[in-house]
Amino acid sequence: MKGLPPISAAPDFAAVALNNIRHAVILVNTAGHIVFANADAEAFFSMSRAMLARSTLQGLVPFGSPLMALVEQVREGMAPVTGVGEKSKGN
Repeated sequence: MKGLPPISAAPDFAAVALNNIRHAVILVNTAGHIVFANADAEAFFSMSRAMLARSTLQGLVPFGSPLMALVEQVREGMAPVTGVGEKSKGN
């Protein structure tokens, strides 16, 4: 199609969108390594993106944190989770 950017440019659009969310956003790969962090995540964790990129989610949150259970819920169900573990409406 004319006027559309190549597929390889799509991640740039995603990064722009995620960077403009006014909440801490991190993306974690299947091994638990942080592969993306927005500016609010840097402020929340008091770490630069470079430092976050060398971290794992388990290394950032306290042992026994309910956040890890939420992450597992998302991975198992491949569905978004909100708040305290409720599946998002419409899923």
